[in-house]
Amino acid sequence: MKKVSIVTPSFNQGPFIAEAIESVLAQNDPNFEHIVIDGGSTDNTLEVLKAYPHLKWVSEPDKGQCDAVNKGFHLATGDIFGEINADDYYLPGAFSVVRREMGRHDGCPVVTGGQQNIRDGKMAEVVLPQKAGHRELLRYPVNPVSHPATFYSRKIWEAVGGLDAAIRYAPDVDLFIRMSKICEFKCVGELLAVNRIHEAGIQGRECARNWLATLYHIARHGDFPVFEEMADVTFGWMRGAPERPHSDADDADGTAWLHAAYVTATLAGLAARHQRIVLAGGGRYCQWLLRQAATVRGLTIVALMDDAPKQAGAATGLGAVPFGAVPRSDYDLIVVCSDTAREQLAKRVIETCGADAPLLELYAGAPAGAFPK
Repeated sequence: MKKVSIVTPSFNQGPFIAEAIESVLAQNDPNFEHIVIDGGSTDNTLEVLKAYPHLKWVSEPDKGQCDAVNKGFHLATGDIFGEINADDYYLPGAFSVVRREMGRHDGCPVVTGGQQNIRDGKMAEVVLPQKAGHRELLRYPVNPVSHPATFYSRKIWEAVGGLDAAIRYAPDVDLFIRMSKICEFKCVGELLAVNRIHEAGIQGRECARNWLATLYHIARHGDFPVFEEMADVTFGWMRGAPERPHSDADDADGTAWLHAAYVTATLAGLAARHQRIVLAGGGRYCQWLLRQAATVRGLTIVALMDDAPKQAGAATGLGAVPFGAVPRSDYDLIVVCSDTAREQLAKRVIETCGADAPLLELYAGAPAGAFPK
């Protein structure tokens, strides 16, 4: 029988973690392990962990939740992986459902079920995905996949490289979208887990940022029409949630996420058409844009055009040439990558490359106020 490996990232969740541990034990599963990766809690978490001799656990500083989960699965010896946060818990029979589905569908790598949310101590909405192919995952806010109610094979976890440790917000969305590119999830109608939303947790404390990060992940892995559709959903939700006030820091973060999502969605759309791009402008935004472009597969940046090519080339690490120096046959599109000098750069492109040069002013259609300060 295949072993189930459950990983729990933990940091100062002493009031809740025993319930998470007990919910794993209550599965009465014949072959499982539970690994807790604690980030150096200063509350009573360690006393709770010591009371459960079956646990494998470490407590030491880490680089955040993604780092903790990746560390836990690196230690895991099982074939079926699941992650339950210290403040969430499984419902009875969850492991049986997963074993049933993974056994019934030969090679089924991902099983996802329903999640019951708890808000402020009260049972709230149920999240129950109906279908979870790649297109559905790109519409994550409309068709959410429950993080604690999703189990996956070791093979697919290793195939996608685990969680991206560089991501702070909504890393599970990024993980599931990457998994959906190589397999379709099996959705089940049973409720498998309970998700607790409270102010001490990231999901409750930084809800708006998680939604904006979700939008960014959709942009990175999707296409522009899907991004526009999900942007409407996301900002519609945020406008309808006045009970979740946004601080100045939230607004600044939100602006940065929106900007990144808009630009990345645009780049993804260009990559989907296999376009060869010349960048116009070598300022501070160009360096940021190159980092964004590196996350988009299939995008070819031919050259950077700038009035000071040596300076721009040194700053960006990209071969830089004067305006008009790239033969028309070498590119499909010239992208102006500046907001403050957008009109001047567009004028230079027309002057040096001709009025018929294919031109995209990247920031012309961006949402108002969506530029980093």
